[in-house]
Amino acid sequence: MESQSARATTAAESRFRVAKPNSLPRTTAIIPLDPAAAATLAELRDAGWQRAIFVDLDEGGDWLAELPDRTRALVRAVTEASLVLLVATAGADARAAAIVAEAAQARGRMIAAVVLDSGDADPAALERSLAVLRPHATMLVLADGTDYIAAMLEALRA
Repeated sequence: MESQSARATTAAESRFRVAKPNSLPRTTAIIPLDPAAAATLAELRDAGWQRAIFVDLDEGGDWLAELPDRTRALVRAVTEASLVLLVATAGADARAAAIVAEAAQARGRMIAAVVLDSGDADPAALERSLAVLRPHATMLVLADGTDYIAAMLEALRA
């Protein structure tokens, strides 16, 4: 008796196979929402990622004030990505999340967010950061450094 595995590999059965790869490689756009998050992400930028798009912030720049000049780069990164990862520092102003979320949602991109907390942030400030990100992110994580972000990017095969 022929096994199911042997039968499935016959020429007659191969005509039913899909001749395309199982899935397309996913790309992740990593967007810092404040200068401190950008500085933290700078450590990860040069780790040899294949499918990660890091959106730049000027050092010490104000994300919202510079947004008109950065809109094209932001839209390009979100369009190329399968997932948008927002990174904010606990207590920092994360209002730019709404702008990024609008661009991501218009293109059907999932949004994940990481709030970096070294443990010394004021609980009320931390809660404000979480509250700003919560409506936009499918997944919201509180992490204590870049280790979590690096592990996440590895899991996503970025």
